[in-house]
Amino acid sequence: MKKTERISRINAMLDSHFKSNHGAWWVSNSNGYKEMIELHRGQGGDKINPVWIAKYIFRHEASVNIIHFAGCCIVYTRESVKLYDRAVKK
Repeated sequence: MKKTERISRINAMLDSHFKSNHGAWWVSNSNGYKEMIELHRGQGGDKINPVWIAKYIFRHEASVNIIHFAGCCIVYTRESVKLYDRAVKK
Protein backbone atom coordinates (compact mmCIF):
# COMPACT_ATOMS: atom_id res chain seq x y z
CA MET A 1 0.00 0.00 0.00
CA LYS A 2 1.09 3.57 -0.67
CA LYS A 3 3.04 5.26 2.12
CA THR A 4 1.10 8.25 3.39
CA GLU A 5 2.05 11.35 5.35
CA ARG A 6 0.40 9.82 8.44
CA ILE A 7 2.48 6.63 8.18
CA SER A 8 5.69 8.61 7.65
CA ARG A 9 4.86 10.78 10.67
CA ILE A 10 4.15 7.76 12.92
CA ASN A 11 7.36 5.98 11.84
CA ALA A 12 9.39 9.13 12.52
CA MET A 13 7.75 9.47 15.95
CA LEU A 14 8.62 5.86 16.79
CA ASP A 15 12.28 6.35 15.88
CA SER A 16 12.39 9.62 17.82
CA HIS A 17 10.71 8.31 20.98
CA PHE A 18 12.26 4.82 21.11
CA LYS A 19 15.95 5.65 20.75
CA SER A 20 16.99 2.00 20.17
CA ASN A 21 14.39 1.46 17.44
CA HIS A 22 16.34 2.67 14.37
CA GLY A 23 13.51 1.50 12.08
CA ALA A 24 13.25 -1.97 13.67
CA TRP A 25 9.54 -1.43 14.35
CA TRP A 26 7.52 0.36 11.69
CA VAL A 27 3.91 0.75 10.59
CA SER A 28 2.11 0.65 7.26
CA ASN A 29 -1.42 1.29 6.10
CA SER A 30 -3.96 -1.49 6.35
CA ASN A 31 -5.75 -2.69 3.23
CA GLY A 32 -9.12 -2.55 4.93
CA TYR A 33 -9.88 0.27 7.33
CA LYS A 34 -8.56 3.82 7.56
CA GLU A 35 -8.49 3.64 11.36
CA MET A 36 -6.32 0.48 11.30
CA ILE A 37 -2.57 0.23 10.71
CA GLU A 38 -0.16 -2.70 10.49
CA LEU A 39 2.77 -2.97 12.91
CA HIS A 40 5.88 -4.72 11.55
CA ARG A 41 9.12 -5.83 13.17
CA GLY A 42 12.45 -6.16 11.47
CA GLN A 43 15.87 -6.70 13.00
CA GLY A 44 16.73 -4.85 16.18
CA GLY A 45 14.47 -3.20 18.71
CA ASP A 46 14.65 -6.32 20.88
CA LYS A 47 14.10 -4.45 24.13
CA ILE A 48 10.97 -2.67 22.88
CA ASN A 49 7.67 -4.29 23.86
CA PRO A 50 5.07 -4.04 21.05
CA VAL A 51 2.45 -3.02 23.63
CA TRP A 52 4.57 0.05 24.42
CA ILE A 53 4.57 0.93 20.74
CA ALA A 54 0.78 0.51 20.52
CA LYS A 55 0.29 2.68 23.63
CA TYR A 56 2.52 5.39 22.19
CA ILE A 57 0.71 5.40 18.85
CA PHE A 58 -2.72 5.53 20.49
CA ARG A 59 -1.58 8.41 22.71
CA HIS A 60 -0.29 10.48 19.79
CA GLU A 61 -2.38 9.54 16.75
CA ALA A 62 -6.13 9.99 17.16
CA SER A 63 -6.89 8.58 13.69
CA VAL A 64 -5.68 5.09 14.70
CA ASN A 65 -8.07 2.81 16.63
CA ILE A 66 -6.72 -0.64 15.69
CA ILE A 67 -3.13 -1.85 15.34
CA HIS A 68 -2.58 -5.26 13.75
CA PHE A 69 0.79 -6.77 14.66
CA ALA A 70 1.56 -8.36 11.30
CA GLY A 71 3.06 -11.84 11.47
CA CYS A 72 1.88 -12.54 15.02
CA CYS A 73 -1.90 -12.45 14.60
CA ILE A 74 -2.20 -9.95 17.45
CA VAL A 75 -4.52 -6.98 17.37
CA TYR A 76 -4.24 -4.03 19.74
CA THR A 77 -7.14 -1.69 20.37
CA ARG A 78 -7.36 1.25 22.70
CA GLU A 79 -9.39 -0.87 25.13
CA SER A 80 -7.06 -3.90 25.03
CA VAL A 81 -4.07 -1.69 25.86
CA LYS A 82 -5.97 -0.25 28.84
CA LEU A 83 -6.76 -3.79 30.03
CA TYR A 84 -3.08 -4.71 29.66
CA ASP A 85 -2.09 -1.74 31.82
CA ARG A 86 -4.58 -2.73 34.53
CA ALA A 87 -3.30 -6.32 34.54
CA VAL A 88 0.35 -5.24 34.75
CA LYS A 89 -0.33 -2.82 37.63
CA LYS A 90 -1.87 -5.57 39.83
